[in-house]
Amino acid sequence: MQVSILQKRIKKQRKKPRYTIRERLFVLWHMETFQIPRRKITEHLGVSRSTLYRWLHQIDNTSHTLIPASKTPLEIAVLVWEITKSNIDWGRVRIANQLALLNIFIAASTVRNMLNRPKPRKPGFPVASTKTEERTGSRSIPAWYPNHVWSIDTTEVLCWGLWLKRVSFIRGFDHLVTLCEEFEDWYNTWRPHMTLDGFRPDDVYYDRKSKKPHRDSKTVPRNIQQHLFRQTRVAGYRLKDVA
Repeated sequence: MQVSILQKRIKKQRKKPRYTIRERLFVLWHMETFQIPRRKITEHLGVSRSTLYRWLHQIDNTSHTLIPASKTPLEIAVLVWEITKSNIDWGRVRIANQLALLNIFIAASTVRNMLNRPKPRKPGFPVASTKTEERTGSRSIPAWYPNHVWSIDTTEVLCWGLWLKRVSFIRGFDHLVTLCEEFEDWYNTWRPHMTLDGFRPDDVYYDRKSKKPHRDSKTVPRNIQQHLFRQTRVAGYRLKDVA
């Protein structure tokens, strides 16, 4: 093993040599067994001192062993599916921008891979909801006696583009005003914009841009606030302000 390490050092003098886990463990075991000082590691095994210190630093830093860099937690996959379900026309880049606003770093390619796999069967993530109590699922209408229920019209007009073709039939001027107000709130306060580098218009206007999450940010925060726009069944997500 020692000869193998020295040969690798000689062959790759011009490039940075890459040592396997087995070779790294051998170097550390060799130093401990024969009590080789760190300052003489290059003389004995040909490994630079900076490389040795980097190995020792990685061992001491336990944060890298909690969540592997190549494995995404299941709760993030659940969150990705929830966002996609609420915003069916969003692409992988916009979903990644939404996660960045929630202080979660996920690449757009990772989002694509998650959506290409089967939906995870784990209970949803905890969120501080504002209007999720108003569910829009189908409800049955019982008939208690003959001719109690004749017919029900559930027609929806899918031609108004302001709300992603999911707006119900406009019932009057007041209803139109409510839809416009909700659209303004959703557009400026909740929806991430790709032209604004993933931020929302209010973040830019009020200078509230947050820093992009670090690549190690793989934990779903517990202060996620979810807002369900009942008229159009579109949900927005953001971090709840802490007093």
